Amino acid sequence: MAPTKTVDLSNVILILGNFKGTPDILTLSENSRYEFTPPVDAFPASWKGGQSKEQELTGPFFALTFGNHYYPDGCFLGSSGETETCDLQLVKNNETGISRRHIRFDISPVMSRPRVKTLSTNPVCIIDGDGRKVVFTQGSSMEISGPVTIDLQTASFRAWRPILSHEEEGSWREKAVTFTKELLDSLPRQLPSLEAKTNKNQTSNLRFGKDNAVYMQKWGLERKGSHASVVRVQELTSKVIFAAKEPYLRNYNDSTVREVWEELRAEYEKMIGLGEHVSERHRNYVGVEC
Repeated sequence: MAPTKTVDLSNVILILGNFKGTPDILTLSENSRYEFTPPVDAFPASWKGGQSKEQELTGPFFALTFGNHYYPDGCFLGSSGETETCDLQLVKNNETGISRRHIRFDISPVMSRPRVKTLSTNPVCIIDGDGRKVVFTQGSSMEISGPVTIDLQTASFRAWRPILSHEEEGSWREKAVTFTKELLDSLPRQLPSLEAKTNKNQTSNLRFGKDNAVYMQKWGLERKGSHASVVRVQELTSKVIFAAKEPYLRNYNDSTVREVWEELRAEYEKMIGLGEHVSERHRNYVGVEC
């Protein structure tokens, strides 16, 4: 297979290498589209991310870049060969203990740094450049500020950012801001704020959830805090009443809006896991005013 063209380092989110447990990783799925050829220039060590000479780097290498199958919600790694499920396939199948979607790389909303999140119920061990090990369980995430080794037990690899010039770093930051904006633009658009409606029977009072659930506000504002309001809504089929939280997002910048959205999603996912006594049909309402 002919090597791919060298990519602009200011376009690189992460470089992956030192793969163990998958000797034929280039032949899996469409992994070759991410193949990275280290550049030959006046500063050949820049692509290594400042890693010491003692840190041996072995190929094949992959580069996760802006605009290269990295929108709108990050890059998924796991055992699935279906590109709509898993962007980069790490092993042939999930019999090795690696889930179809095991981890996800994206960019944190505030600091604009690469970030890894554990999606699988199987824990992930992350080892930093000083050899410190941290085990991450499902839903946990961390920003990648320096080179790390990501150990999935049956497979492992190393991830790092290249060292960029001041000009390249500025370009990278602009692309990270665009990443957040495009991610927000990809989210489902909500109807106008529940709080602003006065006619309880008009369709703009409706919110729609999973499994065809429909919620309507029939009462006034219940609580109003510094960051969000809470209103009561009723699911039209079951007539069960729920509380709906709507944060104030209109005056925030994109990074803050995304941070609040992620906090809401985390709260929502915790509520889903409360127990089987919570009806599956009614675990699905989150009201967000964007």
